[in-house]
Amino acid sequence: MVTKRMLKKEVRIVPGLLKIFDEILKEVRIVPGLLKIFDEILVNAADNKRRDPQMSTILHIKALNFWDFPGGRNGFGAKLCNIFSTEFSVETCSKQSGLRFFQCWRDNMNEVDEPVIEDASGSETIDYTCVTFKPDLSKFKLTSLDSNTVDVMIRRVVDVAGTLDGVNVFLNGTKVEVSGFEDYVKLFAPNSSENDDDSNSPYYVTVNDRWQIAVARSDIGFQQISFVNNINTLKVFLPVFLETHSVFF
Repeated sequence: MVTKRMLKKEVRIVPGLLKIFDEILKEVRIVPGLLKIFDEILVNAADNKRRDPQMSTILHIKALNFWDFPGGRNGFGAKLCNIFSTEFSVETCSKQSGLRFFQCWRDNMNEVDEPVIEDASGSETIDYTCVTFKPDLSKFKLTSLDSNTVDVMIRRVVDVAGTLDGVNVFLNGTKVEVSGFEDYVKLFAPNSSENDDDSNSPYYVTVNDRWQIAVARSDIGFQQISFVNNINTLKVFLPVFLETHSVFF
């Protein structure tokens, strides 16, 4: 159930610090609710990789008001995204059944088109799911997407590329050239080298198939970036505390 308290809370503008790869650490101001509905669709696409190991691609299309993620599925968060959108559509195709499904909602789900199911059989048919939406910016007291919000959205797409092995991630038609977590970590240590003796190089270790850790030098005090199931935990997460405690104490 979505309560008035939940909706009111999500319209706040929250300042915070964010590092966009090799840029300086900068303060950004974002509306958490807007970022959340974007992130729900993105994370749903990433989650599908665990359900379907054959999934190989996530795409983010060029128009800033539309988001396209083959492999995504609708959960609670996706329904919230639908509610807070002026237009929301789902398209999915099954090679096994040879059918394609499409349905569109408009005006915060007040208008619903009849679902369309059509034949999609053929040798070129592939399995995919495409979710497209136009966020209703007025619900977040915005008239357009500002640069801070776009930067954070782009950052989240690259986050997924770095934390989801075996999937090609595309941003605005261009493949994100990050091939795993170790590669991702290097984005935040641009002055590092391949030399293991370089003090600027991050130390990286794979604990198991569910846990990867990297430690690097910081010139401005303690910083952390952590993920749980591809979700960026912006605040210090308990495993981060446990690891830093074991390293420094």
